[in-house]
Amino acid sequence: MAALDLIAESHTRFEWVYFATPSVGEGLAALKELVKRTGMISCHIYFDKGNVYQRLPHVKDLKQGHRMLLVYGAGEEYSMVLGCVIHSADDPVRNQQNGQQFDLFSYVDDQSVCELLISQGYTPDPRLGRFVGISVKVLPHLPDITGPISRPRPGDRRTIWRWDEVFPDPRR
Repeated sequence: MAALDLIAESHTRFEWVYFATPSVGEGLAALKELVKRTGMISCHIYFDKGNVYQRLPHVKDLKQGHRMLLVYGAGEEYSMVLGCVIHSADDPVRNQQNGQQFDLFSYVDDQSVCELLISQGYTPDPRLGRFVGISVKVLPHLPDITGPISRPRPGDRRTIWRWDEVFPDPRR
């Protein structure tokens, strides 16, 4: 994607918001550098619910070319980190047990990045046993958002939310 295309993309509508929290990592600046370094947002595909693995909500709804706003914080206070465009992975994640393929997710193959993730409290995907993430290209500008950013339902721990759930259209 050309630089001018990325600039145009950063000023258009986003489809997703990814909520990162201080439960892992070393803060907003470290998160920003990690995404820029790896070209991915570290994210599990599955979660373990009482020894039953379930896909995280919206994992299969993500599409190449969708825009995702990465925010960081906790409770009612989240700050914008990066705007990103989701793209296809060079080496998509494949679940060998059931054959599912996730074209927009990449494995973290760089051992130094795996060590960095471990040192910052990240964990491998519980079903796949490896670090994975959403493949992204970082946009040069953040969207023009005024006011606070918070999860639509504070008790809901989902990380990926539809844009319209976080920023509802006031005309509706």
